[in-house]
Amino acid sequence: FDLLWADHFRRCVVVSGEDPLSFYPDVIADTTKFIKDARKRLGFRAFAAYGESGEVVGSVCCQVWEGPFPMVLTESALKFGSIWGLYLRPETVQSELIGAALLKRCVGYLKSIGCHKVITLCSNEKTEAIFKNHASFHSSNAMTLDINADHHVLDNIHDCTLAEGATRQMVDQLRCFSGVSHMSDRQLGWLTTANHNQLQ
Repeated sequence: FDLLWADHFRRCVVVSGEDPLSFYPDVIADTTKFIKDARKRLGFRAFAAYGESGEVVGSVCCQVWEGPFPMVLTESALKFGSIWGLYLRPETVQSELIGAALLKRCVGYLKSIGCHKVITLCSNEKTEAIFKNHASFHSSNAMTLDINADHHVLDNIHDCTLAEGATRQMVDQLRCFSGVSHMSDRQLGWLTTANHNQLQ
């Protein structure tokens, strides 16, 4: 079934609006490799829903979450689960209810292996509605920044005040050197403070 999960995940990404030409050439093989590793290390489990004729009309994957920062707490204190790849065949009748049933299976499984919270990334509004309206998921403290959406986004991120001990005069004097012209005021402040402390 790994090939099926991989194909359904590829379809999920296409539904989210990504150009199929953007996929790696070995997208199916890469995804099945990911699944095999997740099954071995992270308790991967997938669930499928079947139609009246026995065909698969939906599927979803879940596993223990391992990123994007070091997990410094024991699993008994905090263990995240992850749900991904919720796929529902477009022409499926009552697809939202089928999606809700699939999510229920995932949440039940993740709870059974000791997860305290579940994280997901929704690929489109329909999927998001199923997570929110049928499975009680809610927005949390995750934040994103689309770097490619605004070419001036880095210019709009304001630097904090100068590093402690640095003065505007010190920064302005240092800025005349071409090697540091790309650095922000705060970075230059750190540099001048470091040099000043070394001379003391």
